[in-house]
Amino acid sequence: MRFPIRPCVLALAVALGACWTVRADADTDAVVVTLRPSASATSSPVCVGQVASLSGGSRELRSRIESLDLAERPARGKSLLVLAELVSYRLQLAGIERGSFRVEGAPVVQVSAAGSVTEDDFLQAARDALRDRFPGRPEDLVVSPAQAPAVPQLTLAAKAEVRFEAEVREPMSVPGRCRIDVALVVNRERLGVVPVLLDVKVYQSVAVAVRRIEAGEVLSEENVRIERRALDAMDSCVTPKELEGGRKARRVLPAGQMIPPSAIEPSNADNPILIKQHDPVKVVARVGKLCITVLAEAQQDGRAGESIRVRNVDSRKDVVGRVVSRGLVEVEY
Repeated sequence: MRFPIRPCVLALAVALGACWTVRADADTDAVVVTLRPSASATSSPVCVGQVASLSGGSRELRSRIESLDLAERPARGKSLLVLAELVSYRLQLAGIERGSFRVEGAPVVQVSAAGSVTEDDFLQAARDALRDRFPGRPEDLVVSPAQAPAVPQLTLAAKAEVRFEAEVREPMSVPGRCRIDVALVVNRERLGVVPVLLDVKVYQSVAVAVRRIEAGEVLSEENVRIERRALDAMDSCVTPKELEGGRKARRVLPAGQMIPPSAIEPSNADNPILIKQHDPVKVVARVGKLCITVLAEAQQDGRAGESIRVRNVDSRKDVVGRVVSRGLVEVEY
């Protein structure tokens, strides 16, 4: 008995062809993310749209995918490798279903900083200079641009030696608005200076009144809690270290108020003033196991355990240290 083989094969082919057509039509609804072998980033963070071209799908979905961040822009002269798997994972992390996109092209994208200088270059140089000058911990600073810096339009050679030299304007208004002048130096030639304005907030762990505290009441865990808050001015609030040794309220403190240093005094009446304003003092700074001693001038009166401002005789820079004994202040980093 003969079977109609050719008509069956033909019917199967038609059926498969129909299936393939349906699958192809379905794929046209997906966004195709085609990665480039290399890319130049002009700003940070590096987004999908900077390392790939997009096609297919809806305009809204393409726009959403293009704006997804992948990593920070690499430093000038260095490169960053972005894997295709990372791109796919980032899209899924953003809640985009796996069937809505397809990642193609290069398996790895090598990303480098663009050949022209950018706003990010000047902002980063200004931030670094500010953190270097800040007497406290760099992680206590929150820095944001007050306005976009006026960046010169320059195209640099691939091997150009580029440096940014930043100088903090005096007096340094922290917290507040700071101006930092950033000089652009290309191949050891100073091409110009760009002023950068930054808004700076300082966060520290400070003492806050849990409830109304009466004058003369001893401060304790029952009426004081420690919170991390933004300061209006440096040394404007009592820190946990300043509560060491026992303190009491000089005046009434309302509930929820950050406690200022002027509102407290030692709870022990036998704790005398060891250092008076303008006294010469020895400052011991400890950085890990390293101990550095310098001469300074006290800017405030201080009792044992209190934190006071002192001014370095050589650098004229103010730092805050804890009174250890008569004429001796300790600073910890």
